[in-house]
Amino acid sequence: MTTEVILAIVSAMLMVIGLVGVFAPVLPGVPLSLAGFILYAWGTHFEKLSVATTIVFSVLCLISIGLDAIAQYVGAKKFNATKAGTIGLVIGMVVGLFFAPWGFILGPVLGAFIGEYIVARDFKQAAKSAAGSIIGTLCSSAVKMILILVMGGFLIAAIF
Repeated sequence: MTTEVILAIVSAMLMVIGLVGVFAPVLPGVPLSLAGFILYAWGTHFEKLSVATTIVFSVLCLISIGLDAIAQYVGAKKFNATKAGTIGLVIGMVVGLFFAPWGFILGPVLGAFIGEYIVARDFKQAAKSAAGSIIGTLCSSAVKMILILVMGGFLIAAIF
């Protein structure tokens, strides 16, 4: 096997694992896919995937990582979360870090719910804020999935 074939196989595997990482919180999906993309670009001396393309995808990947936290917050706010609900969401994010992998998802949702319920004593509104957090997470996951699929398309085009 040539070096380029090995690079293509390893890069494709990283892309697939990254795609699984969108849905499995224990895997850093976007960074793994980006690593596969950069590996192939670098391994082919940026002849098949340009430096500019690699930089654009790197920036988009950094943005998508930040989008995770922001999307949950925006989702909760769109569902009328109060200040207490959003503070609970942020606290839940921080606490959730210590309970990986599921804490990444459940922490903000429970935080938004508990923060909202403590202040408003309204189960329906607390559930609505938590639902907004979930919807924000799903939207963020969709964006990450699309980004990985587009990177994969570029990789496939470069390989063939």
